[in-house]
Amino acid sequence: MPPFYPMSSPAEHHQTLAILAESLPAYDFGTCIAEEGSGVRYEARHRSLERDVVFWLLPTRLGTDAGFRERFQEKARAMARLSHPSLIRIYDSGDLAGRLYTVTEHVRGESLRDCARGMAVDPRQAVGILVAAARGLAHAHENGVVHGDLRPAHLLITPKFEPKIGHFGLPRVAAGTQRVTEHPEYLPPGWNDGTHEAIPSDDVFSLGVILREMLTGIPAGSADAGRVHVSDARLAEICHRACHSDPASRYQDAASFAADLNQWLTSAESTVEPPRTPSMPRRPVPAMAAPLPVNAKPSAKRPTSRGLLSRIGLL
Repeated sequence: MPPFYPMSSPAEHHQTLAILAESLPAYDFGTCIAEEGSGVRYEARHRSLERDVVFWLLPTRLGTDAGFRERFQEKARAMARLSHPSLIRIYDSGDLAGRLYTVTEHVRGESLRDCARGMAVDPRQAVGILVAAARGLAHAHENGVVHGDLRPAHLLITPKFEPKIGHFGLPRVAAGTQRVTEHPEYLPPGWNDGTHEAIPSDDVFSLGVILREMLTGIPAGSADAGRVHVSDARLAEICHRACHSDPASRYQDAASFAADLNQWLTSAESTVEPPRTPSMPRRPVPAMAAPLPVNAKPSAKRPTSRGLLSRIGLL
């Protein structure tokens, strides 16, 4: 089998696709969805099952570490046993000429990062999304699986506004080295020092940061992040507990975090009218058929709800 090439030019992409097609004839491979430090993702279709999937091919360097390979395969097997509507399913994993890969469910929609970047989301909608996501993580935690790298880019939102968590974090490449992540702002202090083993409360920390970002419209890690203020007192309390720097003071699991959020949501829905749903357009639109409504007035430099509507073709 010819060697795989790094992803840096159309010719190399074409050569890699040819190798994949020859090595895995059960699949029809399509376009590249994303390319980043953790590998490249392609659209694909399983012929006999008539099922659309995503093929994730990891970088060659990760497959050269025996310890990483063992942990990766162990996590892939654990992920394959999970079944929850808020988790992206994994169907298969393997090794092609030293490059590890997984085959996962193909979810239509946009990442939370792309559909709500810089927008303050209506609190009820934000909490509803996070309750479903937390319940999915609770299912994973109950089965011994911790995500380890949760952020808005890894939380997909379907056209029905249902969250789907994907890209479960990679294990460390080797003892004493850092994990593969480019966004430590969503991780608890000390997580990236190469010695910390991911635990369920780490995922809760990430969810808390994401919730705070959704409620305020201020991205984590930005210059304004230190001045974040959640106006609702109870939600502010929940965010504070979820994002506590001391693991012992955090929610210990996603289930308890989801329970508190759901209690707030039940109370809010019983006292406030639900947000209006924008009317459907008369022309085709992207997968996200409606915006995430904005509750509070954003700052002058941030997009308004009308700006988001225009961007996705509803106005």
